[in-house]
Amino acid sequence: MSKKHFEDRAALRIGVVVIDIIALCATIGLTYGVYHNFFDRNVSISLVWTYTIATVLCYLPIALWIPPVALRQMASTDRIMRNVVITTSCHFALLLCALYIFKIEGFPRLFFAINYVLFTLILTYERITIFKRLARKRRKKENQTRAVMIGCIEEMESIYEDLVNPFNSTAIEAVFTPTAPSLLPEGMTKTGEIVEALGYVKEHRDDLDVVYCSMASLDKAEAAEMYSFCHNNLINLYMVPAFVNLTLHQMATTQIGSSIVLHRRGNPLHNIKNRIIKRSFDLLVSGTFLMTVFPIIYVIVAIIIKSQSPGPIFFLQKRTGLYGNDFDCIKFRSMHVNADADKVQATENDPRKFAFGNFMRKTNIDELPQFINVFFGQMSIVGPRPHMLAHTEQYRQLIDKYMVRHWIKPGITGWAQVKGLRGETRYLSEMEDRVKADIWYVENWTFWLDMRIFISTFFKTLFKHDKHAY
Repeated sequence: MSKKHFEDRAALRIGVVVIDIIALCATIGLTYGVYHNFFDRNVSISLVWTYTIATVLCYLPIALWIPPVALRQMASTDRIMRNVVITTSCHFALLLCALYIFKIEGFPRLFFAINYVLFTLILTYERITIFKRLARKRRKKENQTRAVMIGCIEEMESIYEDLVNPFNSTAIEAVFTPTAPSLLPEGMTKTGEIVEALGYVKEHRDDLDVVYCSMASLDKAEAAEMYSFCHNNLINLYMVPAFVNLTLHQMATTQIGSSIVLHRRGNPLHNIKNRIIKRSFDLLVSGTFLMTVFPIIYVIVAIIIKSQSPGPIFFLQKRTGLYGNDFDCIKFRSMHVNADADKVQATENDPRKFAFGNFMRKTNIDELPQFINVFFGQMSIVGPRPHMLAHTEQYRQLIDKYMVRHWIKPGITGWAQVKGLRGETRYLSEMEDRVKADIWYVENWTFWLDMRIFISTFFKTLFKHDKHAY
């Protein structure tokens, strides 16, 4: 990366710290107003000034220690939220220690708690806003990383598509490939053959930041010369594996002695700590819901179902769960009893649905008994939606890596659902998009991603009708 890029990143980092401090001071003032007006309690102004100075001084080392995720080229809302919570938690822990060490007393705990919550919310809003503004600048081609790509299109196409993503800030300056120009992806322009690449890099060394090179494109001597030149001219060199496009899985490196090998990165929920966190959340939410709201809902729904359609209250259907094992998925029955329930997907004007059943499906009320599945460990609140056994057998033959989605428990809601990939699948491509979203979730799981999906589902259910919910 060029000196200019380093300077720009440093200036941006300093600017964000300054904005953080302004937001922190504003939050203290807002906290004072909330505490004084809503709780009818007083705190001396002198103590507030002392608290403000201590707060700002304690924030500076935290700001230097924990870089904001929002400044990265690629980020997500859940990662930004997690980064903010870590930042504010460390900051207030350090502040507590400072107040204790320097014996600054007299501050109410309620004031401290309000300040922490407000600062976390304001900082989250600030960081998301900064990320969106930077993304807009990158889409306008400002402050971009300048890159060269070297290799056959079979190895480089996936990298190219990621680099030209509107949220990325990479400008492809040149492409050296043996592939004919007519076979290149839309927007990619061939600069020359691979043998011309090193000469171009040497000639434009002051105008380049990074080189992406297929490992299969250069022989050992050429690769060594390219590496040495880039290393000595402050140009980042990334060697792309020849089989980068063979898998949807994210890859990781492992060192065996002096050798580096690639392997499929295990999904985060293989980690026992992550599984405990996810299971604890599932038990807390499902247990609370089943012991409070669900009994009332059950009585109301049961009476209406019985009045409109003879048959059981619950509908139990075999679905594919963790590791491909079957389980009984529980739903409120929304259709008249029929022989096709385990084979045919519901359609928008399905004659099998009775009136209240149609309403339940549109509002997702029929899914609420699945909290029982969650409580007993057959499902999770967030995860890939479980499919009927017939569909599992059908799609595992048609869609590559379809079964990867079963490495984790199925969920009541999931990443595919909040992205709008739900409902009837008329075309194979619709299921392929859903499976890709599920695999992405499996490989990128975080607790904060679960929170994002859970909150998004909650608000969409309350305030926005999904046209695919039928």
